[in-house]
Amino acid sequence: MSWLQGRYELAAVFGAVGGPLAYYAGAEMGATEALPSVSGMLVLMAVWALATPFLVWLAGYLKGGGARTGKAP
Repeated sequence: MSWLQGRYELAAVFGAVGGPLAYYAGAEMGATEALPSVSGMLVLMAVWALATPFLVWLAGYLKGGGARTGKAP
């Protein structure tokens, strides 16, 4: 997901939507028996909305590019 380098707002949106959606899909497939409540899903949204941009930044930093602001080559 190098195309997210420097696009932290977009990464937050993807995290807020994709994180809980993946958890819900896994629960629907039987990976867990407990579906989170509405408040639990809101917590998952908040956590993934913060974690995804951080992980995008960390990947760029560890790759040696630091906190890039443009598109990946």
